Amino acid sequence: MKIRGLVRDGIHSLGQHKLRTFLSTLGIVFGITAIIAMVSIGEGAKREALALIEQLGKNNIILRSLDLTESQEWEARQFHAGGLRLSDLERIRVRTSNAEEIAPVVKVEAALTNAPKGFNPEILSTTDAYQRILGLTLTKGRFICPEDVERKNLSCCIGWDIFEILGPAGHIGQSIRIEDTAFRIVGILDKRDWSSQANQPIAVRNTNRMILIPLGTERTIQNLPSDESRLSEIVIRLAPGSDIPLTSRLVVDIIHQAHRGAKDFSVIIPQELLNQARKTHALYNAVLGCIAAISLVVGGIGIMNIMLATISERTREIGIRRAIGANQSHIFFQFLCEAVMLTLIGGVLGIAGGVSASVQIAEFIGWKTVVTGWAVYLSLFTSVLVGVCSGTYPAIRAARMDPIEALRFE
Repeated sequence: MKIRGLVRDGIHSLGQHKLRTFLSTLGIVFGITAIIAMVSIGEGAKREALALIEQLGKNNIILRSLDLTESQEWEARQFHAGGLRLSDLERIRVRTSNAEEIAPVVKVEAALTNAPKGFNPEILSTTDAYQRILGLTLTKGRFICPEDVERKNLSCCIGWDIFEILGPAGHIGQSIRIEDTAFRIVGILDKRDWSSQANQPIAVRNTNRMILIPLGTERTIQNLPSDESRLSEIVIRLAPGSDIPLTSRLVVDIIHQAHRGAKDFSVIIPQELLNQARKTHALYNAVLGCIAAISLVVGGIGIMNIMLATISERTREIGIRRAIGANQSHIFFQFLCEAVMLTLIGGVLGIAGGVSASVQIAEFIGWKTVVTGWAVYLSLFTSVLVGVCSGTYPAIRAARMDPIEALRFE
């Protein structure tokens, strides 16, 4: 029998019982919808994790000073510690041979004068190495240079959001006031896509709302600590091919030895965060995959039940077909085609439902979702596979009917 004829007969048969056909496909619809939604959520989460690692730097190690309680601060001072310092940076530079770049960072607790209410840019004091480590690019001007750090020039680079908010006052050569100190704008950072990192293991700085000033100039701003060597962060970029876990343990040992074991800093390894995120997403996908598989199994059982009922109703039709020349293979493929068409219809409706669900999840829950082409193909393949599996037994049963007994059936 030609495939076109099988499809035409299948459509005609399914069209005679539209409501039953629709109800039969609901299990497949929900299963495929779950698959599409699951894959889209997992893909969105994976891309967010990759974007996070890209911003933090795959080969980077980040050390951050911790906010200590009064008792912890007192204990740290007993060990002559109390957070990261420039001397720690020099120790790392000397004792780690695979550190390509090291950048000190001081977070400046100060406000931008005349900034709109509720707009609080992050002010960081650092060196030119910070740009190279994080791959920061500029729309206009230049970044902080070694001469700025050496001479303590009151210059700064601003993020794109600050540039847009300040308007003409945010152009190259203009001055902004941080507390009572004026800094001249020498560069404007490129605009970067940024979204809330609330679901990620660590927050990433929004470079669009960042002001970068030369290391050491933070001491000229009012109400800053007088301890000029204390750092908020030390960012290290390792050479390609380095053993990141081994180097991170070496760096931790260096700092612990210098601080005499005081727990006054934390270590962030983006590569380990990525591995952890992948494991979490794999577990998440496995759980949702099991739920979707159960729904598909239930839907397949429903399809098999309907096909068996249909064969009972069409026993006389099967006998007539056999009497006018149809053989067992003709009957087998006729009913198998109907089962596959049932699940294929459910698959198409499920894909539409899954895409819609992905859009609704992204809009109302705030999760990033991405519907990929392979997820659609997987869903179509799965629906056809369920149709073949659930329709094979009823088709075999129909094909093996005795044509004489089928003609006598009332």
